[in-house]
Amino acid sequence: MASYEEFIVVPKSMIDECSDFRGSLRLCLRLSGLPLKIVADALGMTEKSLSRILLSDRESVRYFPENLLVQLMRTCRNLAPVQWLSAQVGGLFIAGGQKNFAEALVKEIVKGSKGLRFHRVQTLMEAAGIRG
Repeated sequence: MASYEEFIVVPKSMIDECSDFRGSLRLCLRLSGLPLKIVADALGMTEKSLSRILLSDRESVRYFPENLLVQLMRTCRNLAPVQWLSAQVGGLFIAGGQKNFAEALVKEIVKGSKGLRFHRVQTLMEAAGIRG
């Protein structure tokens, strides 16, 4: 498993280029440099299934399983999806002064939290001095 120093916080300019959540998933994968098959295997999916999710359009929507989001970020070693989500609700995560929150969140992901519950994220935010 990667140490938290190996995760990257994606620059805001790259996050801003994502038009939707699916775009943040594609960015996450692209920044990893890993082949689609390797990522799909790590998620317990077929390459074809993951490809369909990433490339689906509004007419044939396929959703990324939320229970695999943390594993995707661990595998790809970046936080693009949660950074994009945060940007949609005010950008708390990607604001330059919130590095401590970003680092704390990465540590939670790395140490293997089975799922980041809202109260745990809220506790991290409070510790970093973020009002949400």
